[in-house]
Amino acid sequence: MLAFDLLKMAPAGPTPPGPAPFAVPGLPRWSAAVRAMQAGQRNARLLCLGDSTTAGHGAYAVGMGDNNKAGSWPSQLASQLTARGLRASRRNTRGNQNAADITAFDPRVSFPDGTEGRTVSSGVNNATVGGFFIGTTGTGRVRFDPGGVVDTFEVYYALTLSVSALSLAVDGGAALATLSTDRGAGVNRIGKATLSVPRGVHVLDLAKPAEFANIAWICGLGAHDSTQREISVLNAGWSGATSGDLANTVVAWNTINALAQQAPDLAVICIGINDFNAAAPPSEETFKANVQALVTASVAAGADVLLAVPNPIGGSYADNHAIFAGYVVDVATANGLKAPIDFRSVLGSTHTVAHAAGYMRDDLHPNAAGYAQMAEAVRRAIS
Repeated sequence: MLAFDLLKMAPAGPTPPGPAPFAVPGLPRWSAAVRAMQAGQRNARLLCLGDSTTAGHGAYAVGMGDNNKAGSWPSQLASQLTARGLRASRRNTRGNQNAADITAFDPRVSFPDGTEGRTVSSGVNNATVGGFFIGTTGTGRVRFDPGGVVDTFEVYYALTLSVSALSLAVDGGAALATLSTDRGAGVNRIGKATLSVPRGVHVLDLAKPAEFANIAWICGLGAHDSTQREISVLNAGWSGATSGDLANTVVAWNTINALAQQAPDLAVICIGINDFNAAAPPSEETFKANVQALVTASVAAGADVLLAVPNPIGGSYADNHAIFAGYVVDVATANGLKAPIDFRSVLGSTHTVAHAAGYMRDDLHPNAAGYAQMAEAVRRAIS
C-alpha cells in the first residue's frame, strides 16, 4: 500500500510531444501550403510539368491511350501521398496533353453527343493547356467525370478575340452558368470560373450555345469537395514537348503563360528527353535558359520548384543524357533549389538496367511499374 501511495503521489512526467508540423527542407512555400491544407484552410496545389514521361505515355500499353494517364507518376503520386496520410487527389485534367484521343488517354473526359466537340489540338502550341474545343456546328458537349463526391468544379478556358461562350451544367441538366470566351479589349489569356454545386456525385457538362459559331476552347477542368481539403496533383505533362515548347511565351495559353492561373504551391519540372534524344540537341545555353524561364515563372506564380533529371533512355542518343543531367543540376544550384530528383537513381543508371528491372515500356518511356518508382521518389522528396 505504501508503495502504491508513493507511486500515486509521484509528479507526472513531461507530456509526449505531438507530431511535428509538416516541413520539408528547401520547400518552404509547399510546406506552408500543406500545413494550411491540414488545418482545413485551403487545398494545396502541386503542378507536374514535363513531357510524355510526366503525362503517362506507355503506363499500361504503348502510346497515349489505354487510360495511361491513370498510371502516370503524378497520378500514382496522389495515391501514394494519400496512403501516407496526406489526402491527395488527381480529379482534374489539363488540356489534351497531345493525346490523339483524349477520351482514350483519360476516360474521365467524354463527348456524349458523338463526334461533335471531339476535335482536339495536337499542335505544339496547344497540346498542354490549349486543350480541346467544341466545334463550329451544333451544340456538342464535353463531359468530365471526376469520380466521387464533389461540390466545386473549376473550368479553365481560352479568352480570345473570337466571340463564343461555354455553358456549364451538371448531370445533363439545365445550364447553371454561361461563360463568355470573348477577351474584349484585353489580350488572349486563360480565364477561370468556379461552379459551386450541391455536395454529391456529379459530372460536369460543357457546351457551346448554338447561337455562337466560333469554337470554344477548354484548357482545363477540375473538381473537389470543399469540406475535405486536399493536395490537388495537377498533371501538365505534354507528350512530345521540348524545354523550348514549355517555355514558349508566344501562345497565351501555353504552359509558361498558364502558370499564374494554375497557382501551384509546388512545381515539379522534369524536362529534357525530347531535347537530348536528338542528333542536334539544343545548346547548353538554350536548354538552361528554357529551364530557367520555367523556374522563374513558377516562382513568380508563388511556387517552390523541384527539378528532376529524366529517366534513362535507350537508343543512339543515350550518351547525351548525362550531359543534360548536369545542366539540370546547374540550374538548380544557380537558383538555390533543393537538389534535383534523378530518376536514373530509382529506375536504373542505364536503360539496360531499368529495362531488366521491368520498369521500361520502350526506349524512352517507363511503364506503370516504372512510374510508380518515380512517384515514390517524388513523394520522398516532398514529404
